[in-house]
Amino acid sequence: DNFRVRCTVKFAGISKETKPGWSKWSSRVTPKTLDNIRKLHKSGCSSSVIAEVAEIDENLIDEFLRHCAVSANNEEWLQKLSDASHARERCCNPQFEEVLLMKLPSRQVTVEVELLSHPVGKRKGDDGDVVGSFEVHLGEAEVVDGPFTLRAPLDAHPSVAAALGDGQVSLRGTFTL
Repeated sequence: DNFRVRCTVKFAGISKETKPGWSKWSSRVTPKTLDNIRKLHKSGCSSSVIAEVAEIDENLIDEFLRHCAVSANNEEWLQKLSDASHARERCCNPQFEEVLLMKLPSRQVTVEVELLSHPVGKRKGDDGDVVGSFEVHLGEAEVVDGPFTLRAPLDAHPSVAAALGDGQVSLRGTFTL
């Protein structure tokens, strides 16, 4: 999925949406990573523990261990694991770093901010699914700084509602009048 942020001025019909979020660049998957996965497996660690330590999907660890327990195809696996790591980072910690400029109908407004999930391949212009949202009341101060805690939509999947219910998921940003 690609994530986007949509800001809507309530009761004014004014809305702007970011470009898809991107992952932070990281080179976490190295030849040493593959060696460490092999060592952990050889010492009896379960795939789930290896996946947690390496921050790589458990199914991919299982596949790697089935097909490449020896040092064959390192370049192919480095690319595969690196791609999976970037995809995971994009889903777990998307970065937006984008300025959305909006003409406000008045100084005192409420802005609803929604985190949207856009499945890859969805047509441009289609609304994404709302994963979480929050409201910001503007006008009292020139600047309102985050982080802003996301709340789950009423029709959220139970796992999404549980994740957002503990207040651990937030968006960082600033609103400036």
